[in-house]
Amino acid sequence: MPLHDLAFYFAIFFILGVGAASIGVNIWWAVLLIVIAAIVLFFDPIRDSTSNGAGKNIAIAALTPVALLGFLYFHFYSATASINFVFNNSITTTGIIINDPQYTDKSQKFEIQLQPPHAGKTEIVVATYPRFSYGDKLKITGVLTKANSETGSVMAFPKLELISSGHVNAVKNFLYNVKHSLMANLDKVLPAEKAALGSGLLLGARGGFSDDFKQAMRASGTTHIVALSGYNISLVGIGVMNVLVWFMSRRRAFYFSIAFIILFVLMTGAEASVVRAAIMGIIVMIAERSSRHFDFRNAITLTALMMLIYNPRLLIFSPGFQLSFMALIGLIYLEPWIKKFFGWDSKTGDGIISWRKNLTQTIAAQIGALPIILINFGYFNPLSVIANVLILEFIPITTFFAFAVAVSGFIATGLSLILSLPLSLFLGYEISIINLFGSNWQ
Repeated sequence: MPLHDLAFYFAIFFILGVGAASIGVNIWWAVLLIVIAAIVLFFDPIRDSTSNGAGKNIAIAALTPVALLGFLYFHFYSATASINFVFNNSITTTGIIINDPQYTDKSQKFEIQLQPPHAGKTEIVVATYPRFSYGDKLKITGVLTKANSETGSVMAFPKLELISSGHVNAVKNFLYNVKHSLMANLDKVLPAEKAALGSGLLLGARGGFSDDFKQAMRASGTTHIVALSGYNISLVGIGVMNVLVWFMSRRRAFYFSIAFIILFVLMTGAEASVVRAAIMGIIVMIAERSSRHFDFRNAITLTALMMLIYNPRLLIFSPGFQLSFMALIGLIYLEPWIKKFFGWDSKTGDGIISWRKNLTQTIAAQIGALPIILINFGYFNPLSVIANVLILEFIPITTFFAFAVAVSGFIATGLSLILSLPLSLFLGYEISIINLFGSNWQ
């Protein structure tokens, strides 16, 4: 079996093991299922009768114990995580904010690294004011509860007292400041709602969205437009590399562009969807540099494997992780079938507006993500297909103008104001579509 196939099946079995452990499957049931799967694969009566087919099935059967490795890894991760606190009891402790807080009009949310005698990370949700920042050290009094989240715990509306500020990683703090400056430049020249959407498209930031607008995006099926994709990040990385080759060797420019993507991920908060997009983008860049075929199947599974090794809780407890991968799987495996169903081949033109491409991609992504949408939100808007067709064609140019306005704000306010005129038109159009299709399904 080729090495890339071995890597694919290794990742698949590891992911299955992590999933089984995440939902609480007993270890003996897990072992029994692994043994049954190995036997069925080894003695598969309908397998390819050729020696190559038989050898492939035997190789796959030999990899089934990797599922047990994934199962044990999840429990090892949970057991060795540095956690020292009691759930469902009021505690008073101290902690440091370790990420960029997300603000809404009603609340703010951030992660805290608890300090001795307690230990571990937890998510904090409190009122919008007073606002806290990355690196703030807080005195916290509240009740920790278990949560199906990446941290595994949450403290809702505790009593907080600022002790000191500035407990930061210098690089991370610099990147957060750059992010805030770019967002502030958009705020200077655009109305609040348009500036919030511009920041979302450019940086994946959603803190400026009102609760009503968030609901409209969910109802209209357009939340994904502010979720950075691997394709978009790869374009950014390749664009940076193409600029840098004017000043340095192509090899050095390649490594600098990879570093740029990593820094960009840190700047945007390193959410699961952004990390997934960055890994996919880097894989695309490596494939292009080496002139090798880009295998989406392997890229998806190996990206998921890397993310789950870092945090196996993502598989079951992160809707963002699930949605991003299921939508991507839909795009890769369902879009070709949908094109065939409509009778559109690769030579079928769209004219100026790529409505056919937007339509097939939207349907494919929505079908792929539909189970996760129904489980987490309880409803699905069939009109979201139309909303996405009307919006998606304008997202790239809107993002370009958002970048131009944000950067030009460092140069001259007048230039930023001029560039904001077309940006405001595009953002206004997109907001109207989101509200139209969102309000009709709420």
